[in-house]
Amino acid sequence: FLTLFNVFRGHREKVGRKAKLSLAIAEKYGFVQWEKLASMARVWAEPGPGRAEMALSLERQIREILPGLFPIYSILAAEVLLEEGWTREATVLANSARKTATHSGLGLAIPELLRLEGEGLRKGTKEERRRAEELFERSLSLAKSTGAWWFALRTAISFARHFPKDASNTSLRLSLEEIRGGESFPLVQEARTLLESSPNSGTPVVEKT
Repeated sequence: FLTLFNVFRGHREKVGRKAKLSLAIAEKYGFVQWEKLASMARVWAEPGPGRAEMALSLERQIREILPGLFPIYSILAAEVLLEEGWTREATVLANSARKTATHSGLGLAIPELLRLEGEGLRKGTKEERRRAEELFERSLSLAKSTGAWWFALRTAISFARHFPKDASNTSLRLSLEEIRGGESFPLVQEARTLLESSPNSGTPVVEKT
């Protein structure tokens, strides 16, 4: 779970190190579940051939061994698929995992799964782009209402990058203001760079103390 903490803050280097450590412990003591989870984190963190295939395979295995928690790890798989250009597969996976999370009460995963589904649709038809924008808006609303500001920031970055306008810049700024002590995280640095490069960046971000 500490590894997931760093995933959602965009810190791939830390995730990779912790995943390797978790894998070593899991293999030593025969913890099959830990091994699958750590393997998924490692695939997310490290570039290499066959990432998409490995992510899909691990996601299916995690669905079987952890039917109640798998949507959290589907997030990692969907993001890998998007990065590798497997857009349709990523969209279908995120949608399926989101429905399961909704039915099982795993609300933690829903904002990010909404975002990933939107990422998968944003390059499609006009109707799919409209749907993607709606998914980003739903993700932001849900993340904000539950105080999940790191999820809100992830969606705000997607929203501002793909649908740049005053509303998306405002969401990006507000998300940054709610996060404390996160300047060292790549996700925060990316958000600040994106906001500063926007022609309508508005007032400076003031970090809460």
